[in-house]
Amino acid sequence: MEDMQKKAHFRNKTPLFNQVCAKLQKNSDFRVRPILIGQRFQGAFVFLDGMINSGQMSELVMRSLVEYRFEADATVEDLYTYIDSGGIYCPDQKKQTEADVIINQMLTGSAALFFDGAAEAYTFEIKSTFVRSVSEPTNENITKGGKDAFVERWLINTALVRSRLHSPDIVVETVTVGRQSNTNIAVVYLQNTANPDLVQKAKDCLLGMDVDSIASLGIVEEALCGDDNSIFPQVTNTERPDSFCADINEGYIGIIIDGFPFALLVPGSLLQQMQAPEDYARHPVFASAIRVLRFLLMGVTLLLPGFYVSILSYHQEMLPSRLVQSIMKARLEVPFDELIEMLVMLVAFEVLIEAGLRMPKNIGQAVSIVGALIVGEAAVSAKLISPAVVIVVAITAIASFTLPSQDLSNAVRVWRFVLLLFSGVLGLVGLVLGAILLTLRICSLEVLGVPYMAPIIGGHTKTKDSYFRRPFLQDQKRPEFLGNQNKTRRRTKG
Repeated sequence: MEDMQKKAHFRNKTPLFNQVCAKLQKNSDFRVRPILIGQRFQGAFVFLDGMINSGQMSELVMRSLVEYRFEADATVEDLYTYIDSGGIYCPDQKKQTEADVIINQMLTGSAALFFDGAAEAYTFEIKSTFVRSVSEPTNENITKGGKDAFVERWLINTALVRSRLHSPDIVVETVTVGRQSNTNIAVVYLQNTANPDLVQKAKDCLLGMDVDSIASLGIVEEALCGDDNSIFPQVTNTERPDSFCADINEGYIGIIIDGFPFALLVPGSLLQQMQAPEDYARHPVFASAIRVLRFLLMGVTLLLPGFYVSILSYHQEMLPSRLVQSIMKARLEVPFDELIEMLVMLVAFEVLIEAGLRMPKNIGQAVSIVGALIVGEAAVSAKLISPAVVIVVAITAIASFTLPSQDLSNAVRVWRFVLLLFSGVLGLVGLVLGAILLTLRICSLEVLGVPYMAPIIGGHTKTKDSYFRRPFLQDQKRPEFLGNQNKTRRRTKG
């Protein structure tokens, strides 16, 4: 076989072949491999080294062509018939007539076969197998649930979804986005359940993206959110296939992006951001208590710094006299007022979080411990910060860590500063005014036409799974606000 390959050459290069070579010939990984097909026809394989599995190309494609014996009077049409009828053992082969299409397929792991004097070419998808294996999630802790997580290959991710939902109603539609990256984005939904209008709106948002490449998930998230610039997360992201499939079954629209080990779910809502997959693995009473606690702690992390500043600055009479005397005694030698003191500590807290994220994992936790214990204790001893502020900031930080969504936690941290400034200027009146503005802002948000605060607003009172997690036997309806075609998730016997 090797002797045949050495004798094979590609003499009459076609315009299609020349166009592909002209576009890619400057690349050092561009390869053209001549081949003698059936000892009669001259051809050439064109591919990018490293993007294809060379072993599969030799065994599945080249061997089938080289070893086949054509008749003495065989023509190129006979060769086409041989390939089209399955003579080559490649599951994905296509006949192409456009150079741009051939190049795009080569860039995604295909080899192109050109024939001497022919105006068409065949592409064979034989991608290289370099891919990270399916492993446990790194950002979402699991107590009761699947131990697998999404990877960077979108086809593997869709396979993980299908391995959990063995339903013919699962639809995976693919759109290609990015002039340079040509990124595949899969829209996943249950055909007999999801709202067709929501599906179409999601696809329109993706098709409307006019970008060079999909460099991050944020680009897709902003496209799905439209023109709204709210910092509150309107798209849910997850790296857990079990959580993704559970939401798909509820009627949400899933977005899987090639190159990212995360999947997106739309439309997002505040209640969805406050729920965790483990809620459905626990007893309903305990899960409901934890949910209520999360909402209380979100209020704590939002309002506590502003409440502390407003009380000590404007409304000291609201506290017991002994408590006020204790706090004021500790603040006698502190040179800053309450607002500046709280701002400094909250900014220092944000710096510690950012430092812990950016430092290597081996020393990231050590940085947080040093900053929290040593620097904090030194600041209190030096009379730069009062002990009460350290306690308030510590409670605020711990409360923020209980939120299931990191994106929601980031939004809450920003609004915490806004409410703190309102409180420092106007006292409790400013805190209440800021809380009202925050509530109005959240209630005005819509994602693909669905209210962000649904089912609390919008008249969707029949949705029971909100603040409390009802037992499965009593929770028979899917979320009403999604407008699902199939509204029943569980049917009673008889």
